Amino acid sequence: MASVTAEPIDTITEVPGKRTPLVTGAHDYGTVTEAVCRLAECKTPKAWYIALGFSASLMGMLFGLVGYLIITGVGVWGNRSPVFWGWPIVNFVFWVG
Repeated sequence: MASVTAEPIDTITEVPGKRTPLVTGAHDYGTVTEAVCRLAECKTPKAWYIALGFSASLMGMLFGLVGYLIITGVGVWGNRSPVFWGWPIVNFVFWVG
């Protein structure tokens, strides 16, 4: 991309009734729009779909395991001794407050 030098714009002095231009240099509204929209309108790479599938499978596993925990109870944590219940209580208080 070529760089274009533009004359400096005085942004310190406020001239009543005159607005500072939003787009300066060799650009106009069309080139700015094309530069911004180029990222959103380009073809999605295959790696993005792979990452989406991986994260969706992890989310499905999360929902499945939370459902299993709700159905079977918190005994699946292995906290059968009353002393061990300190860890889930402290963890809950830490995250929830």
